[in-house]
Amino acid sequence: MIYLLRHGQTELNKQNLMQGQCDHPLNEQGRLQAKNAGKVIRDSGLKFDRVFSSPLRRAVETGEIALCVSGEEFILDDRLMEMSYGPYEETDVKELTLFAMNFLKDPESYPAPEGIEGGLELRARLLEFARENLFAKDEENILVISHQIALRELLCVLMGLSWRDLKGHWLSNCDICEVKGADGKNPVPVRILGRDEKHDTNFSL
Repeated sequence: MIYLLRHGQTELNKQNLMQGQCDHPLNEQGRLQAKNAGKVIRDSGLKFDRVFSSPLRRAVETGEIALCVSGEEFILDDRLMEMSYGPYEETDVKELTLFAMNFLKDPESYPAPEGIEGGLELRARLLEFARENLFAKDEENILVISHQIALRELLCVLMGLSWRDLKGHWLSNCDICEVKGADGKNPVPVRILGRDEKHDTNFSL
C-alpha cells in the first residue's frame, strides 16, 4: 500500500505565498498538524517498510514529528521536491497573472510562465520516481512525504490519470492519502485517512 503525506503548515502557507522549492520550516500550527498526523498513523496501526521524503525542511520535519524518528531514517529524493516556481517563489498568490494562475490550475495543459518548472517536467521526474520505487510494491507499506502540487501529480501518475481527470481534489496540510494497488495504468481506490466519515469521500473521478 502507498501512503502520501503532505507536509504541515509553514508561515508562507499561512500568508498564502507561493512556496515552491524555497526551504522554510514548519510553523507552530504545522508542527501540531504533524503530531495529529502521527496520531492518525498510530490509530490506524500503520507501520512503514520504507519512507521517502522530499529533502526540503518542511517535509522532513513533518515526517520526524509524525513518525517520532530522525529524518536520517528517510530516503531523501530530490524528485519529490515541490514544483519550482522560479521568480514567483514567495509571491502572494493574489498577485499572479491570469496566465500563471491557469498554468497552476492545470500545468499539463498550459505552458509554464518563464522561470517556472513545466508540468511535463514535473510529471517526468515523478513518473521516474514511481517506476523505481512504487509500482509493483503491493507487499510493502510505503510512505511518501512531499508537497501539494508534487503529490497531486504523483497521484495522477500512480492512477494513470491526467491532471484534469483528478478534478478539484487537493491535499490539505498533513493529509494522509491511501492509494491501493497503483500501477500507473488504471484508477485505483483512494481515501484520506483520519477524516470524519461524513467528509471522508473517496476521490470521485
